[in-house]
This record gives sequence, C-alpha cells and structure tokens, in this order.
Amino acid sequence: SSIIVAIAGVGDLKSVGKKMTDIGKNLSMKVTAPIVAMGAALTGLATKTAEAGDQIQKMALRTGFSTEALSELKHAAELSGTSLDSLETAVKRMQRSVLDLERGLSTQTEAFEMLGLTIEDVQGLSPEEQFNKITSALADVEDETRKAALAQQIFGRSGTDLLPMLSEGAEGLAEMRAEAHELGIVFDQE
Repeated sequence: SSIIVAIAGVGDLKSVGKKMTDIGKNLSMKVTAPIVAMGAALTGLATKTAEAGDQIQKMALRTGFSTEALSELKHAAELSGTSLDSLETAVKRMQRSVLDLERGLSTQTEAFEMLGLTIEDVQGLSPEEQFNKITSALADVEDETRKAALAQQIFGRSGTDLLPMLSEGAEGLAEMRAEAHELGIVFDQE
C-alpha cells in the first residue's frame, strides 16, 4: 500500500481508493459502450443471417432448387443488379414455359429451338438443372435483341432482369457462383 500511496502522490489511503474508483468508473464507461455496441452488431448480423437462410430455404421449397444453388444465384443476381425475388419469378415462369413446351405450344417450341434446345434436353431434369441448361444456352446468344426476346419468352417479364447476370456468358455466371463459396455466403441444405 505504501507503493500505491507513493505512485498516487497522495498521503492517505482514502484518496488513493477514491482515485482508483474514479479510474475504474471512467474505464468502465469507455469499455462498456463499445462492448455493448459490438454485441448489438453481432446480434443484428446473426438475425440477418438467419433471415437470409430462412428466405433461401423457403424459396428452395417453392422452386425445387437446392439452397446451395439459390445462395450462389442470389449472390450472382445481386452482383448483377437484380434480386432474389426477380430470380424466383423468372424460375416460376420458366417452369410454366417448360410445361408449355411439353404440351407442344408453338411459341415455346420456337423459343427453345432458337436456343438450340428441345423437349428432350429439359424434360425429366430438376428445375435447377433446367435453369442451368436454359441460361447457359441463353448466355451464348450473341444478338442482344434476340437474347432479350427469348429471355422474356421463357422467363417472363423477369427474364430481362437475368440478362446482366448472363452478360459474361455461362463462364461468368459460374465464376460468380464460385465467388459466393469463397465469400462463405452459401447455405447448404442443413
């Protein structure tokens, strides 16, 4: 205690105790606020992550895609200036287009033929596999007007929302999907 008194430069122990209490309060105020802020930020991050996972899982159930593929495509869509909602709308319209193709409707038959695809190319595939096959063929269309028209024919109004995502071709889309894994933002089925 004589060392503390000497360091504090004060003659009595009460003064040293008061100074140490004041230092403790000051330190506590300076440390507590950042800790509370960090805790709130982590809670917010966990909540947003849980909400994103829930959104992906529910969309997987509605579309027949895996959560992993939807996570990858969400990233690619956002990088390209579109949203997961537009992607889901496009997928739902694609599924109707494939059904129309199976029924032999001429508009869908012609659209798929312009992409170099037939009913045999997409029939029996999962919705995810159909999407991959169709978007790969669409990405390879060089004429921008034709590409936009075919996107709308097969994917509905949201089809043109997909075009920026396909602008770098099938390889560009594959790179964006791989980047989602590198960033650790892909949800698996669990």
